[in-house]
Amino acid sequence: MLPTLPSEHLKLTTRAQYLRFRRPRVCRLNRCAQLITVGVLIVDIRHKPTENDRVMHDWFRQTGCPEIIVANKLDKLKKSEIEPNLARIKEVLMLGEEDVLIPFSAEKGTNCDLLKADIQNALEEN
Repeated sequence: MLPTLPSEHLKLTTRAQYLRFRRPRVCRLNRCAQLITVGVLIVDIRHKPTENDRVMHDWFRQTGCPEIIVANKLDKLKKSEIEPNLARIKEVLMLGEEDVLIPFSAEKGTNCDLLKADIQNALEEN
């Protein structure tokens, strides 16, 4: 099962429209929580995680659903920017040692095999 929610990039005119659009999807996701083997939260490594990123991460924690956090757009950073940006993501999302955070580049395929392996391991565990 691959549930999705509207992304940050979806532009709606008002906050009320956004909440009206989002609410039914979150309710459906809550009903499906037991069916989700692993969740993949994709954040932009270049920026501090958004409010939506934090809400989704909190949802994974509250439901006990295993989560892999993918910090995408790795190819857009200089090598010296990678560790500070990963540290910022860890701080904002309050990640611990047990949390999985994968720096990733969809463009170049960096860490694609690692992500596939982590998803496969999660599927095999359940």
